[in-house]
Amino acid sequence: MVSQHTASERRVDQDQLIRGSMLGGVLLALFGIVALFAPFVIGLSLAIVLGALLVVGGLVHVAAAFSAGSLLGLGWQVFLGLVYGIAGIAVLVNPLLGLTTLTLLVVGFFLSSGFLQLGWAVTGGEGSRTWLAVSGVLGLLLAVLLWVDFPASALWAVGVLFGVNFLVTGVSMILHSRKRRPAAAVETTDEAGQRM
Repeated sequence: MVSQHTASERRVDQDQLIRGSMLGGVLLALFGIVALFAPFVIGLSLAIVLGALLVVGGLVHVAAAFSAGSLLGLGWQVFLGLVYGIAGIAVLVNPLLGLTTLTLLVVGFFLSSGFLQLGWAVTGGEGSRTWLAVSGVLGLLLAVLLWVDFPASALWAVGVLFGVNFLVTGVSMILHSRKRRPAAAVETTDEAGQRM
């Protein structure tokens, strides 16, 4: 009787996880679609969140300075707190500056990622070298496209990339959940057959 109750609870827990994952995927996909239709607003919102996080990080560094243990440690923590705080306030006062900075960081990320993946493909990366090379070339291409269109790309790049990421992640969560649902049903049918 205990094993029946446990199997039933497991099935309910797994069904709830699958439904939760599916709901999360739908919400992420919807948010991704919104981001694709309003990339500038989403980009500015992300810049504001970044600014707020930098200010909080600055406050944390200043608070940590009181437990630094040495005068030198105290000085570094206060200095880092000031750098974080000033950067955060600058982004909050001018979110477009923050969005421009984020776009430059994205260009740098695509550029470095592209070169690293190409280098890995050439020097013998494990797995498929072709896909590493393709990914590297795409990274470099994206970096060049964003750089050529800079600073205009700052108005849309971060929001579009964020939207695409959320849309793809949401769809993959939905598909993964749908694939797990029949497996969960088969598993519970097998468990019921074993009890008989």
